[in-house]
This record gives sequence, C-alpha cells and structure tokens, in this order.
Amino acid sequence: MGETIKAKCENCDFTKKFDFGGGMMDFTFNSPVPAIEIKTGRFKNPNYKKVEDHSKYYFYSDDKLKGDNQNDHGFQNCDLELNSKGNYCPSCKTFQLEFISIGLFD
Repeated sequence: MGETIKAKCENCDFTKKFDFGGGMMDFTFNSPVPAIEIKTGRFKNPNYKKVEDHSKYYFYSDDKLKGDNQNDHGFQNCDLELNSKGNYCPSCKTFQLEFISIGLFD
C-alpha cells in the first residue's frame, strides 16, 4: 500500500505532494520515494526500484537528508523509512521540511 504525502517546510514556502511506495497492482516494480536530484538540487519522486537511477538522487530514506532526529520514522514502506520532521528542504537548505500524510492508496 502506498501513501500520498505533503512536504511542507516550516522555514520557507516550499510545499510539494508526492507518493511514497507503490500500490497493490504495481508495488513489485514501482516504488516512488522522495529524493533530491543530485545535478539540479530539485525535489523529485523517482521510482526507487530503478536501481540504475540511484546514482542520480539522494533519497529521503537515506540519513544524508535527515536532520538530528534520524530515528523519527514517521513513514515506512517495506524497508524504506522517512522521518516526519527535520528533513532537508531543497528551497531554503535547512532541515525543517516536514512530511504530512494526506492519505493511503492501494
């Protein structure tokens, strides 16, 4: 089961909706995970299952984009975990990005 999440920075006006994990029919080959594109620094939602693309992104499931609260796993999909607060904001470059659940999908 996947989840639709809203990213909202507590420091600036950055907001973005994204999906985390795949649905019942496509989870074996589709698992969107929020990420920062290394080349551009932009917030993206690539398919984590495309291993060949891993070198293009820093994923929010990695400690690199998590602030001091690295053990606050508010969201989990299989073995991937996201913090609900204290994430890196691509706009103001602080660790004040919050993830808020909007709903589940299947």
